[in-house]
Amino acid sequence: MQANNLDKRIEAVHGGVELLLSHSSPTSFYFRKQEVNICPGELLIFNGNEPHTEVYKGKKAALNAVILRDSIFEDMLGDAEINIKNFVFKEYKFTMSHDLKLLINYIFAARKLYKLSQFQTESICLELAEKILTRYEHTEQAKISKLKRRGYFPQQVTLAKRVIYDNLLNSDFNLEILSKKVGLSKFHLLRSFKNKYGITPSEYRRQLLLDFSKSKLSSSDAPIISIAFNSGFNDISTFNKMFKKHTDLTPSQYREQCKAN
Repeated sequence: MQANNLDKRIEAVHGGVELLLSHSSPTSFYFRKQEVNICPGELLIFNGNEPHTEVYKGKKAALNAVILRDSIFEDMLGDAEINIKNFVFKEYKFTMSHDLKLLINYIFAARKLYKLSQFQTESICLELAEKILTRYEHTEQAKISKLKRRGYFPQQVTLAKRVIYDNLLNSDFNLEILSKKVGLSKFHLLRSFKNKYGITPSEYRRQLLLDFSKSKLSSSDAPIISIAFNSGFNDISTFNKMFKKHTDLTPSQYREQCKAN
C-alpha cells in the first residue's frame, strides 16, 4: 500500500488498484480519453495498469491516493486463478461510502502520527480490497461472486486476520472463537497461519495491540497504565517489557519522541 499526497501533474501507469480522492477543491483527472472532475467526497477506483493523468487546480495539492498493490489481492485470492492485472472496473467514480471514508482517513491520519507496521497495514489493505472486489462492478465480478458463494473468498487464513482485527479489544476473544469463525480446527489454523505469515495468530494479535498502544501514546495524554490495560495487557510491567522489546523504547520514551517530532 502507498498513501501519497500528489502536488503536481502526474502521468502514470502502475500495478495495483488506486483509490483517488480530492480533499480540498474540484480536481481534474484524465482517464479513458476523457476529463473527469473529482469533488471532495467523491472517490475514483481503477486499475493502475490503465493509463491515467492526475492533476490539481490551485497552489496546494488537492489529491490523495491509496494504492493497493497486486500482492494484496494475490494474497487474498490465493490459487483462484484470478489475475488482478486483468481487472477493469466498469464504473470508476463513486460517492465515498462511510466505511471506506473511515478506512482511508485512518490511513492518512495514522501516517502523520507514526509509521504503520506491516501487520496493521495488511489488515487495512485486506479490508479495503475485500470491499472493492465485492462491492463494485468489474470484469471479474462473476468469478468473485461464485467464489464467495462457495465460501472460498476470502480464504480462511486470510479471513483469520480480519477476525483478529475486528476482535482486537475483545478481552474474551481466544483461539477457540477464532477457529470457529474461520471454520478450521485449532491445530490446522495454527499450522496454516504460521506457514503463511511466519507468526502465530497470538503473535499477530500482540503486534496489533502494540500498534494500538503506539497510536494512543502518540495521539493522547492518557496515563500509560490506562493505555496498557486498554491495549489488552494485564499489568504495566508486561506492557513495558513487550513495548521496549519491539520498539527499543519504553512507552514514556516513545511518547516523548512523538512529541518532539
